[in-house]
Amino acid sequence: MATAALGTVPAGAAPPDPSTDARTYEVGSAVYNLGDSAFTAQGHNPPPVELAGIVHYPKRPGGRALPLVMMLHGSWYSCADKDAETAAAAAELAAKQSEARGDTAETENQRAKATAHRQALGRWPCAPDVQPMRSYRGYDYLGKELASRGYTVVSISADSVDAQQQLEGRALRTSLLNKHLAMWEGLAASGRGELAGKFTDPQTGEAKPVDFTNRIDMASVGTLGHSRGGAGVLDHASDKKRPAWPSGVQVKAVFAMEPAALAVPEPLPVTGLPLATLLGTCDGLYQEGKTAAALGDSRNRYPTHQFSVQGANHNFFNTQWSPDGGQPASSDDATHEEGGRCRTTSGEGSAAVQQLTPTQQREVAKTYVTAFFDRHLRGQDKAEAILNGTAQPAKDITEVKIKTTSHGSSPAPEDTDTTTGNRHRAQPGPAALWAAGAGAAVLIITAITRLRRNT
Repeated sequence: MATAALGTVPAGAAPPDPSTDARTYEVGSAVYNLGDSAFTAQGHNPPPVELAGIVHYPKRPGGRALPLVMMLHGSWYSCADKDAETAAAAAELAAKQSEARGDTAETENQRAKATAHRQALGRWPCAPDVQPMRSYRGYDYLGKELASRGYTVVSISADSVDAQQQLEGRALRTSLLNKHLAMWEGLAASGRGELAGKFTDPQTGEAKPVDFTNRIDMASVGTLGHSRGGAGVLDHASDKKRPAWPSGVQVKAVFAMEPAALAVPEPLPVTGLPLATLLGTCDGLYQEGKTAAALGDSRNRYPTHQFSVQGANHNFFNTQWSPDGGQPASSDDATHEEGGRCRTTSGEGSAAVQQLTPTQQREVAKTYVTAFFDRHLRGQDKAEAILNGTAQPAKDITEVKIKTTSHGSSPAPEDTDTTTGNRHRAQPGPAALWAAGAGAAVLIITAITRLRRNT
């Protein structure tokens, strides 16, 4: 079968300028699925896991090798079993009613039924007539946005990891990331390997030959994780785990969105990469203080950014977990107050704030995710204004508090990582911002904008 190239710039036309903020690139998408048990991680007890994902990419990259962003979802139900959800909800209601009547035996009976039905939502592989939850498709809005700006974006599936609920899930996610990165490194270098010829159209399921050879810069990779996926990308980027990165792969920036503190029992230091965390003040699952502590060591030689989004919850960042996505077991995890307000869980007090809609919350995520990768994967200095709060592009949606920290001076133009021995280019940026005096210099900039409801 002939393989279609991603495309080239028409003769006589200037290639798109990646330094511009405009959405220049037309976006294509393709999925791959090598099977529900295609990968067995060395050193892990869990059963084999799936190798599946979706890629959003610029159709006409202009002959450039573009940065790669790889995304990893968190822990959720693995199977979209609507019948099981309906039966579980009915049993839970019956349990409450029997408890109100004082019927202890029936209460326990209904609770056992509810548990059994919930387990059906979390099995792997799913029943023959039940589709996977496809949590990895919950970030398509981010993938399309980044691809339109000149990134190749891959979101990978970890449904089987969720179903197993292993205590070593964080390490398994790290192994899964490395496996996908290795496959993409091989595909980008030669067009061969496990992914060659395995892409299909996400709408029709028909074969979709796409040529990624020499189109991806595997030395300019960013990772993004949400929830336990956030803990996973932090683990993957830690000093201890960097030697296990596939040959030819260099991760240059890490974004942890609502990283789950519970999934980081032993914080591993990340000292050689730019880091960002994004936390919602109405996240009903994880408290900001505990989540931030999961970052562990503060000796990072590169910038770190913390974005606190007022009125954001946990689940709306993933369209498959949010009620507007229409999937079973979806929920709004915020604690609600009157007038559309939600109770903060950030440790900043008990004040309620206006809750964001799913659309608003995702717009804020797109803003800060793209600015972070534009700055740290492409060296776009003008993205700095968003990261440090000078520019406030989300001001018509909500208040975003920003803390940017620089420990010590910025690295030399070329510095050697003490853990891996690999050499890295320092991230370019305004010297005045990252210059430091004696000891650790901390720059804290809080961008507080007026909250305004969109009607």
